Amino acid sequence: VCGRSCIVKEMHSVRGAKLVTVQRKKGGLGFSVKGGKEHGIPIVVSFIQTDCVPANELRLGDEIIAVNGESLQGATHSEAVHKLKYAGPTVTLLIRSNQTLEDVFLTGSSQQQQKDSNTDTPRGGPMPQGWTQKIDHKTGRPYYENHYTETATWKDPRILQPVPLDAFNWSELPLGWERLLDSQGDIYFVNHDTRTTHWDSPRGMRQQKQLKELNAFLELANDKHKKDLEDLRQKRTSLLAKTQQLDDSHSHTIPLDQSNVEDEHTWDSPSDITDDIMTLNEEIEALDARISSSAARLGFLDKVVKNRLYEDMGERDEHESSIELSRALASVYGECKGMETKLHCIAAKFETLRKQYNFTDAPIAYMVQLPPLRGPEEVGNNMQWLHLLPDRLTAKTNCEMELEVAILKDCCRHADELHKHWTVLHKEALGCHGNWEPLLDELAQFDLSPLQDHWMQASFREKLDKFISTED
Repeated sequence: VCGRSCIVKEMHSVRGAKLVTVQRKKGGLGFSVKGGKEHGIPIVVSFIQTDCVPANELRLGDEIIAVNGESLQGATHSEAVHKLKYAGPTVTLLIRSNQTLEDVFLTGSSQQQQKDSNTDTPRGGPMPQGWTQKIDHKTGRPYYENHYTETATWKDPRILQPVPLDAFNWSELPLGWERLLDSQGDIYFVNHDTRTTHWDSPRGMRQQKQLKELNAFLELANDKHKKDLEDLRQKRTSLLAKTQQLDDSHSHTIPLDQSNVEDEHTWDSPSDITDDIMTLNEEIEALDARISSSAARLGFLDKVVKNRLYEDMGERDEHESSIELSRALASVYGECKGMETKLHCIAAKFETLRKQYNFTDAPIAYMVQLPPLRGPEEVGNNMQWLHLLPDRLTAKTNCEMELEVAILKDCCRHADELHKHWTVLHKEALGCHGNWEPLLDELAQFDLSPLQDHWMQASFREKLDKFISTED
């Protein structure tokens, strides 16, 4: 067995390490370990028996680097247990404190009670949106689930401070996660809370899930698009037949005799055929517009998938794309809110007319469900957090942000068209001389839901539905 000088030599090569000597008693060394190479985490102290280990010498979550000079780095769990078991009556451990692992392996021991007495975890208060507090049945400790990232942590999210866009670190991992390198130099991620390893980061895993959902959505949308194309072909065929029938009715007169009197009702009159042609033309025009819009939007979603594929292949930097998309998101959100302010201005002009002529009891802004007017400070604060999920603690994926940028561009365009139309309506209202019914009917037809912010907290699928159903 290597002597103490050998341990001291290794200690100098491990930053933050210290030596701890433990005497073996009848019941063993008085502590248990977990982890190992097969679990993706180092060998760590997971349980300490009271009065068996000197106070303040060994703590839960401490990483054991060596036993009597024999390294445990890269060891499996069984190899570590074997070395500890046969290390002799006096065991010298080279250990290093690990705050993250300490949080994972804390139990209802005296260390936990001491930590709880010093913690800044709030007592009560509402949880942030997207978080749920639960109790670990083994330890009785509360833990917290994040439904957006589908991760859990011991840390209470109510004590965490969100970071604004200009200072946000896109490579930062949620609490309890760690980025490591394997023996081949490849990056992998460890979730110390669940003791699992992954090739993708939590944000990367969420994006992969969204891309699967997006591909399934595209498959269904493409099938509907093909069906619309087939319906369009059939309607055009029907239109040609009706047009030919109308030409035949003008060039031929069908004599009525006793042999065809009973079938007289089966012959369409020229006016009936003309009505059918007009109906078909309207249906074809609407279907053609829908197909054109659908094709453009499906093309955009295909582009989203390809952009993420380029990131996965390393042909595009994921974090640089994150910065660009978050800035684009904040920019178009600001434009949209600017258009919303213009709509409030024109609504105020309508409100002046309403009060003057009393043509309706309800305020105009309420009648058309215009979102409440917000000041520059509130709008600016919302822009600052657009890159984060509603819990304001977890970054959105590039897939989410690219989709939201497209939806907000639609919102901004609709708001601009609405403002132009309202301006014309206001001029007409000034000269309507009391005939307010047509004006009210037209105002009530406008859909201002694109200006609401609540859709940004919807699920990824709901955002896809909103995007694909928006009219160009």
